[in-house]
Formats: sequence, structure tokens, C-alpha cells
Amino acid sequence: MEKTLQKDIVEWDIVNWSRALDFWDNKATELVASFLSENKTPKVLDLGGRNGGISLFWALKGCDVVWSDIDESGLENAKNLHRKYGLEDRVRYEIVNSLNIPYTGEFDIICLKSVMGAVYGECGGQKALEQMIQQIQKALKPGGYLFIAENLEGSRLHMFLRKKLRKWGSTWHYFSISELKEDLSSFKDIHADSFGLIGLFGRGSFLNKLFSSFDKKFDHKVSENKRYIISLICRSGDQ
Repeated sequence: MEKTLQKDIVEWDIVNWSRALDFWDNKATELVASFLSENKTPKVLDLGGRNGGISLFWALKGCDVVWSDIDESGLENAKNLHRKYGLEDRVRYEIVNSLNIPYTGEFDIICLKSVMGAVYGECGGQKALEQMIQQIQKALKPGGYLFIAENLEGSRLHMFLRKKLRKWGSTWHYFSISELKEDLSSFKDIHADSFGLIGLFGRGSFLNKLFSSFDKKFDHKVSENKRYIISLICRSGDQ
């Protein structure tokens, strides 16, 4: 993926979060090709779409996408981004609360990046998370897919520095891998990989690129429980 496009989709900590999207990519490409071979266009709901990067990822693949968020704070940025790539006709824009998704059996794919931690931390804890997952299941077609890129708790140092350096660090919920897989256990199939050790500590673009490049070479040699990003692909049941 070209660097400018990577930045437009991912926005921050580009090297490591791009790896999370790379994990999506093969399955996403396969799914879209399958639909297009039957003269169908997959329908995608981007929850917590913010500045439009994840919507762009799916629109570029040929999907019809609903960008959604809980408010309009990122709406104009999202529209401008999609216009930049000539994809405004592929995306429509809606205000959607992930705890009350106004669709049933509508989407082939639902995607979210850095959303679950906010829902858990700011909207009611485990109960709110369970409600969001139920709403996602409802909105998906039978056999539909959920694509997730989310923040993991990582090491104690990760957690300590987030609380010190991130304004949302004390309210955001950072998951363990086992916790997240348990939360998603209602899905039929779950495939996951994790990324990132020190890229998070790179304050400024130069250090972030340097540290993330180190991660790309070496993080697979360290326990997955020390990594701070997870990417998942989950398939709902056929009924």
C-alpha cells in the first residue's frame, strides 16, 4: 500500500496499525471478489468511522459503505477524504449509536477500529460492550463478517505510560487477548493476530517510525500478551 494512502487510512502509528489492516486484507479481498463474481456488491458498515480512513479502505475495494459515528465531529473530514479519492459515490453517511444499530440483517461486513475500548470505558463497561456485540450480530446478514482492529493492554509499561501520556488513557479500556476472544465467542469463527511492542513509545513521527520498524522485525519473537494492537476477523453464524 502506498505511503500516502496508508497515512490517510490509518492516521497514527502507521507502520504497526497498517499491519493490522494487512491482516484483514487477504480475507477482505477474497470476500469482495466472491461477491463481485456473482454481480453483487458487498455492503459494509463502518462503526466509529471518525475521519473516514476505514471507510476508504473498503470503498477502494469496491464495496458500498456506510460511514457512521455517534456524532458529526469527523464527518467533514471523512467526506473530504473520500472526495480526494473520487469515492464519494461509494459512501453514505449516517449518525449511528453502536448500542442501538437501526438495521437488521443488512450488512455483509461490519468493521471497527479503536472503538470497543471507548464503548467499554465510556458507555457502561461490560454490559455496554455485550450490547454492542449483540447489535452487530443483529445488523449482520447470516454468515456475515466482523473486522476489528483494537488496542490491547500490552505490558504494564504500556498501561502506565498511556495513563500518563494519553488524555483518554484513564477512561479507555484496554483488552487482554483472552478477554477479547471471550467477548466475541458468540461468533462462529475468530482469527486474530497481534502487533507492536515499542512503537507506542515513539513520541513524534521519526521515533514512531523507528520504533515501529523495530517492532515489524522483532515483535513476533515476544509473547503476544506484550503486544498492544490486535486485528481480528470474526464470522457470524449462518442462522
